[in-house]
Amino acid sequence: KLRVAMRMIVLMLLFVLIPNTAGALDGIAVDPLAERTILSDIITIYDVDGRTLTLGGGDGDKVVQVTASPGNMSPGWFAFALTNVTDEQLIRWLVVENTGSADSGIINPVLIGPRLVSVQSDKGKLQPVLESGRLDIFEIEVDAGQTQSFVVETVGAVPRFIVLWDPRAYGAARHALSFFHGLIIGIVGLLAIFLTSLYVVRHRLMYPAAALIGWAGVVVLATDFGLWQRGFGAGPATSSVVRAIAEVIFVGAVAFLFTTFVEFKARYRYVADGTPVIFGVSCVLVLIAVLWPSVAVSIARLLSVVVAVCGIAAIGYLITMRSARALALVPSWIAFTSFTLLSMLVYSGVLSGAIAHPMYIAALGLVAMVISFTAMQYAFDADVAPDENARELALKAVAFSVSDTILWDWKVKEETITVGRELEGALGVARNSLNGPQQNWLDKVHHLDRDRFVQLANSAVVSDDGLINTEFRLHTSAVGQRWYRLRARSVAREGVDAIRFVGSLEDVTTFKNSRERLLRDAVHDSLTGLPNRALFVDRLTRAVVCMNSQGGNNPSVLVIDVDRFKNVSQGFGHGMGDSMLTVIAQRMSEVMSEADTLARIEADKFAAIVVSDASYNNIEEISRDLRHSLKQPFYVGGHEVFLTGSIGISTFDSQRHDKACDLLREAELAMVHAKTSGGDKTEKFHLDMHPSQFDRLTIESDFKRALERSELELLYQPIVSLNEERIAGFEVLMRWQHPEKGEISPDKFIEIAEEAGLIVELGYYALDAAAQQLSLWRKTFGDVPDLFVSVNVSSRQIFRQDLIRDARLISTSASIPAGAIKLAITESLVMENPELAAYVLERLREMGVGLLLDDFGAGYSALSHLQQFPFDTIKVDKSLVTGGRDNAPAIVKSIVNMAHDLGMKVVAEGVDSPSDVAYLMGIGCDFGQGYHFSPPLHVNTATKYLAEWR
Repeated sequence: KLRVAMRMIVLMLLFVLIPNTAGALDGIAVDPLAERTILSDIITIYDVDGRTLTLGGGDGDKVVQVTASPGNMSPGWFAFALTNVTDEQLIRWLVVENTGSADSGIINPVLIGPRLVSVQSDKGKLQPVLESGRLDIFEIEVDAGQTQSFVVETVGAVPRFIVLWDPRAYGAARHALSFFHGLIIGIVGLLAIFLTSLYVVRHRLMYPAAALIGWAGVVVLATDFGLWQRGFGAGPATSSVVRAIAEVIFVGAVAFLFTTFVEFKARYRYVADGTPVIFGVSCVLVLIAVLWPSVAVSIARLLSVVVAVCGIAAIGYLITMRSARALALVPSWIAFTSFTLLSMLVYSGVLSGAIAHPMYIAALGLVAMVISFTAMQYAFDADVAPDENARELALKAVAFSVSDTILWDWKVKEETITVGRELEGALGVARNSLNGPQQNWLDKVHHLDRDRFVQLANSAVVSDDGLINTEFRLHTSAVGQRWYRLRARSVAREGVDAIRFVGSLEDVTTFKNSRERLLRDAVHDSLTGLPNRALFVDRLTRAVVCMNSQGGNNPSVLVIDVDRFKNVSQGFGHGMGDSMLTVIAQRMSEVMSEADTLARIEADKFAAIVVSDASYNNIEEISRDLRHSLKQPFYVGGHEVFLTGSIGISTFDSQRHDKACDLLREAELAMVHAKTSGGDKTEKFHLDMHPSQFDRLTIESDFKRALERSELELLYQPIVSLNEERIAGFEVLMRWQHPEKGEISPDKFIEIAEEAGLIVELGYYALDAAAQQLSLWRKTFGDVPDLFVSVNVSSRQIFRQDLIRDARLISTSASIPAGAIKLAITESLVMENPELAAYVLERLREMGVGLLLDDFGAGYSALSHLQQFPFDTIKVDKSLVTGGRDNAPAIVKSIVNMAHDLGMKVVAEGVDSPSDVAYLMGIGCDFGQGYHFSPPLHVNTATKYLAEWR
């Protein structure tokens, strides 16, 4: 066995190393009078593993030995022998197409040659005829009475069609074929130009699609004719790319024409618009064509078959649906399908010979012409109706068919009603269950709307206008109901009575539900579903009116505030806080009687109207039950949370109360008194309660109005660059000048805003006004491009997504560069929820918002916070700058050095003397702020100050 294996290996090595030798060829007598001789059937093809082929003579001596050309790693070989039976030298041209469609292949086709690399005879190597274009031509000479053998090297597979031409006859044939080529290109090119111009006039997508087919056909034909090589000197690589792009565009344009011509999307709303898909696939294939032309052409040729088959199926379906457009497209699609089949036969070489390539050219031109004529007929016939009224009716019918309305037809005398099939599908009922006797229809009408519907219909029968316009409900198969609007008009009369109505049904369920939700949301709290303040006051007013007119119990109002709920919500997150409020509302609702009302009037504040039994003992019992429901534990994240409530009570007294709002205000005042007494208490209003609580409620109401009317004023305190001695920015401070109580300190009205849930609106107001003023200053004073403003942020703002949204909106609208708006945030604020604060601050920094750590050093200051949060500026608390501590200078110097090491700027607050300025400049502090430079200024004064110090 070992010996046999060794022998096999030796034989294989000899087979590879020893040149391949073939036997002698029989000579083919050449007819001297024949214009051409087809060699495809008489050549001998060799399957050689090596790169060398030896053609032997009759006695075994070699006649021709050839070696593959450099770079041709997989050569093909064929050979033939010619015998000259005349007494004169015989001259013939060996001709093979090296570019074009014939025998190019479907998968990985050969787009551009050459196909023949070399021709070797027993007398030596032949030179190709010097002709640029799409042909490989070699001149062959055979002496009189001699037989000569030829070996031909090819690139890849041996061509299927090889011709031996008489030179003079070949010239005449080429001249005739060139005329045919030029004629086809001229016709297709003119059609493409005309369709392109037609789009300018008609503006319909079918015309550029048909024009693209024509232009792509022109490029394909020009490549087949060798125009790019002969006329423009393009090399094989460039010509291959051009050919590949043209074939891709041709197939894509045919698909695009089909979708636009038959108007798929307009006719069938559930069919997605295929134009973006076709455009996207075509763009990808064009890119592939630039990089790998053969791959793109392979895909395009396969896609042409898919497009042809899918088009046949779609056209057949549309014809059954009586589509005139589909019927008009039949000749064009027959031409395209026939061309696709013919092209596959030509590409694969199944259809070869001299007729294959001209047939391909003629078929391509025919497709372009038929498609062009099909599209052009709509340029002159579309939108033209013999009768203007018929045209208008047709347009109305089209508009009706593409809308969401449903046909409704009532024949009064026959007592039958017919509706569109869409209604049966929407209601989920059986086919034709609504058609026929009108009782079938009335059975589906909601029983609460049935009598009204019948009355309106009967009135329309005898009325002059014959109109029905109403809304009603129809039962569905799922034990539900849907709202519909019917608009119908009489179309036939018999005497004075209408005998037939035709109209439309429109589903208005969504509109009805939306309107109901809007009405409910307008008077109900969206979180708990309880009545809101507006509905509560309305019901309280009605209760008072009812008591005055009908007698009965005096209504009492209870205002319930959840103690310390703000801290609990911030600790566990606002989402968990909302969930707890929902549970609180459910627990307290179980305590209340059906005749009473429980409402949510503010964030964590509830109110109740008690009319069922307004005795003092009963009110006290209800109050105890409400507080007890609040004390039940809440389970949050594995922890038990206990809450308490403060309740204020006021009972209506006709001698003291002019309106219902007075009763609510007294209950709120009693609640505040219970809350300030330590909470978890119930207080009944009495007249000697401190009037300052009235002031607080009044101030809260006035503050809401001041915010709505933009009565709050912003002051600007300059922040000065110590090194450059110029204004670098401003800190924005808010002031409220009350019309009766004078100036109210920010500490007081900010606290009111947080408790009233208005701090977010207040923060947006300050941020927006400061940004707009900064934008104006930067435009006015162009020589201070780095001017910034600092705006303080509260805890309620930073822990809500509103801040991120507001900052993005304001920065975009005011066109402020990154870092020009700085949000001042205290250290204690971010430490309430470090993880959430770090996330929000990072989002703000990514948006280009500057971040300033305010009041650093005022209390316990962790230096690690400077690295944990993305601040770019530190503001040193004024208690350190003014020398309130013995070691303050050393602390300030350490803060400045540390901040600079971390790449941050430092603002020193409370600069009140020249000595403070000198010291801060000495330790390298960047900015200073204080009364030494300027107090907070009104906007006009700040503008003048900036003009002087910029």
